[in-house]
Amino acid sequence: MMTLKKIEFIGHIRHSAENTLNLINSLLNWSQLQQNQVHVKHVYVLASEVLKEAIESTEYMAKQKGIILKQQVEADTTLLTDPDVLSTILRNLITNAINTRTLVLRL
Repeated sequence: MMTLKKIEFIGHIRHSAENTLNLINSLLNWSQLQQNQVHVKHVYVLASEVLKEAIESTEYMAKQKGIILKQQVEADTTLLTDPDVLSTILRNLITNAINTRTLVLRL
């Protein structure tokens, strides 16, 4: 029988696997960009959605260190950007803030 602790652990494993896949895809996109194999695509995106994905991908690491991540972007803020590049930048900023225990990173 599955205990609540096992179900929670399976959820963490699933979340980690999804985050790992997103990270690998981002690294692939970044490496292609560095080799001029990919052209930057400029599209309108909701800043809150891109930031939400970046927070979700780093949230488990933050919780492990006792850090709470909060999003403070207006829901209708629109940016003209490459969403993959922006996502990579945001994840790097958040990860660096977590690793250096920067208490407040305002984006």
